[in-house]
Amino acid sequence: MILVPDWLKPKKSLPFFHFKHEIILIGLISIVFLLRVGSFSLPFFWDEACTYSRGIFYLAKNGVGIFPGDLVPEISRGHPMLFVFIFSLWYKFLYPSVFGLHLSMALISSLTVISIYFLAIRVVNGNKTIALLSSLLFLVSPLFQGLYCLVLPEMMLTLFSVLSLIFWIDRRVFLYFICASATILTKETGIIIPATIFVYELIINQKKGLKTALVSLTPVIMFIIFIVIQRIQNGWFFHPFNTSHIDFTFDSIWYKFRHFIEFIFIKQGRIFITILSVLGLFWVKKKVFTNEWILLFLFFIAGLAFSSINFFMIRYILFIFPVFCILVLAITYQLLKKSRYFFPIILVCMLMQVFYMKSDKFRYDTDLSYLDTIEVMTDASSFLKDNFSNEISHFSVFPISYYFTDTRYEVFDKKWVDTENNLTMETNLESTPNLNNLSSKPNLIITCQPGIPLAQDPLSIGYQEIKRFSKGFSEVKIYQIK
Repeated sequence: MILVPDWLKPKKSLPFFHFKHEIILIGLISIVFLLRVGSFSLPFFWDEACTYSRGIFYLAKNGVGIFPGDLVPEISRGHPMLFVFIFSLWYKFLYPSVFGLHLSMALISSLTVISIYFLAIRVVNGNKTIALLSSLLFLVSPLFQGLYCLVLPEMMLTLFSVLSLIFWIDRRVFLYFICASATILTKETGIIIPATIFVYELIINQKKGLKTALVSLTPVIMFIIFIVIQRIQNGWFFHPFNTSHIDFTFDSIWYKFRHFIEFIFIKQGRIFITILSVLGLFWVKKKVFTNEWILLFLFFIAGLAFSSINFFMIRYILFIFPVFCILVLAITYQLLKKSRYFFPIILVCMLMQVFYMKSDKFRYDTDLSYLDTIEVMTDASSFLKDNFSNEISHFSVFPISYYFTDTRYEVFDKKWVDTENNLTMETNLESTPNLNNLSSKPNLIITCQPGIPLAQDPLSIGYQEIKRFSKGFSEVKIYQIK
């Protein structure tokens, strides 16, 4: 019998202790919220700036809508519209600021952690301790913390995915239909939910489960309606940019699959909990593997397979990460449930992730390293505002270039945005800007790392470096024409 610490032992005389796991979870979520609230006011980062915030701003200004034709394809890239629709409503009518958008994402992230707890409850036969630890493993992961308040659809996709699994397990078909449809309309990846459940029902119930399996596919109707409307309004079912990044070659699929597996099971300090769960497989009794385990395992594999043929970004696998947390904690529990060292070992495994919250290399949004990039870009922006007027021409590269294009990014005011002397252009993310293509040489050039490199070194074409801002791997340089 596992030795539970005194603070976790139930005391039936007090109602508090009946809900102690839930209260602990809410308390820790609240602590994370308070620790991260300072990040809500920071400018948008990377895909936030160049894609999703632009879509939100566009709908808020030109009319909030959910149909493909409501948003220009150059911004939407043909993706389902639910995410930008919800957040444009939030921005226009509730909290029109960068802080407000980041706040809304933090709330969604908090709800995601809570939903994982309730999914785990159903998978581990009501064991609240495992459910709590599964949620906390997700909560303290660098991947979750990196995406915690960023205005990106992956967290909302994860929330709706988990809720869909919960409602299907409970056989609450209407709520399942709503959440699964919302999952698909958030991102195409959501198609994994009905596809997985369809296969699961056929495996579990075989021929008798065909009717139930077909019911699970009903959310796909919403996706079919969306792409048909898109074909009518935009002329194609899927944006050519997206289809061009789908690669069915074995080398490409294996490369992405291998890196996803490595990231989930090994990277960011998770190798220790993975080793324990592998050892636990030898102690797991067959009866432990309930039908719910099978459902989560199928969902995990399907998610990996889908992500391996798609464009490669680590954050794209966030929606299957809760399944990893639940399964490894459940298996590890089988290994250590009779040990007095269960809680200390699990605590160490969780805290190991904390040491990987920041890396010395650019990891996009998979940890908190992006905060350094934002810091140097905002420091550089403050320097420009304090030392130069709107009369000076300037050219910048992605991602800092987006701060010069709209005051709603809350970095520059009107004197720096939309002026005739601003030569900032929205550069192709796969190209190298050539200054020789400009009609005239700007007085200032602003470069950033990470970011899109210039075709020329400004020093070689008549510029001198006047200021540099650096932190970690992030750097912004400001050049002035001689």
